[in-house]
Amino acid sequence: MIYKPKRPIIIKAADALVRMLDRFGGHTLSIDEEAFLRKARKKTGLHDFGDDSFREPLAILCKEGQSGKSMTALGRLMFKDNLLTRLKNRLKLEAEYKAHPEILDQVIEKPIIIAGLARTGSTFLQRLLAQDPANRSPLNWEMNAPVPPPEPASFETDSRINKDQPFWTLLNFFLPRFKAIHEVGAILPDECLSLMANNLISGWFVIGLDSNYLDWILEKDLTHAYRLHKRHLQLLQWKFPPLCWVLKSPWHLLGLDAILNVYPDARIIQTHRSPLEALPSCASFMREFREAQYPQVDLDALGREWLRIFVKWFEKGIADRDQAEKQTNGRFHDVYYTDLTADPLACVEKIYADFDMKLSDDALTRMREYIKKNPQHKHGKHRYSLEEFGLDRETVNRHFAPYYQRFNLTP
Repeated sequence: MIYKPKRPIIIKAADALVRMLDRFGGHTLSIDEEAFLRKARKKTGLHDFGDDSFREPLAILCKEGQSGKSMTALGRLMFKDNLLTRLKNRLKLEAEYKAHPEILDQVIEKPIIIAGLARTGSTFLQRLLAQDPANRSPLNWEMNAPVPPPEPASFETDSRINKDQPFWTLLNFFLPRFKAIHEVGAILPDECLSLMANNLISGWFVIGLDSNYLDWILEKDLTHAYRLHKRHLQLLQWKFPPLCWVLKSPWHLLGLDAILNVYPDARIIQTHRSPLEALPSCASFMREFREAQYPQVDLDALGREWLRIFVKWFEKGIADRDQAEKQTNGRFHDVYYTDLTADPLACVEKIYADFDMKLSDDALTRMREYIKKNPQHKHGKHRYSLEEFGLDRETVNRHFAPYYQRFNLTP
């Protein structure tokens, strides 16, 4: 089914303005790999991008952007701006590592990594665990602009917060249903996708873009991507060391082997929810992003795409987990969506006990307050169905029969 979103007049006007600027300016919407590199260097005054691992994904993304005629002008401009931001960040990161090589001596000790299918309660769990002062989750603003590294004294007043927040404010304004699905903001913890996007190896570029990049990343060995991920964390904690990082993304399921290679003492929480609920919820979430960049969205194609991603996440994640559990015990902990929504603190207590962590009274108090202030459906109920994305129960259950059996889930 082809869905044509009703666009607010302000979006239509902005789109028309961008097209007019492109017509008279000549290159507003053009996408050229070498031009991106030149512009990033000019904007930053820096020249060293580090190793060449970003060149292959950049070429794929630029090729897709060049052929992305179905994008709105505004969507195309957003795509360009995002790529340029990531390239500028990479230049700044490399300069910081060269100026301060001691950054790479930082030890990332026993990080907690939440990895489960999308829409399984991982955001709530990450933000709940982040209430513990002993834990730290990366915030959107510091992932989008990691240089210079944050410092405790200015962490809550850093000027980059005010620079980052307008994007999230506009996102919520243009997509009013978005907040009910996933609350976002500059000072909120979120997925590592944005952090990894600075190296162009990230599921971030799948979210809002109809792209062959998906084929590439689903089969990519992510070991080097997580080595770069570690360098990012080392920089973020250089002047602001946490006792424990709490990270999360469903895309981590594609790289559990790489994660355990780079972070051998990582503790992994796998969140679970019936794919009959999680899959259409995720497809609905992604439709919001696509609406922002395309004049129409093929909902059936979107459903097929995310069914494919979910299956790949599960198959790769469980293969890596099986291999890891043959070598060591006690590294993985399972959290079920029904348990998390019914009694969040009971889930937290089990996590801390399983990982031999101390849960302080202060942390418990902060977590209770967070739960009280953030009830489910705080910003409205998210409504979705399998059928609107061309999916049905029988098809989903057939693909996920091994998942139900492995984790004792009821279809």
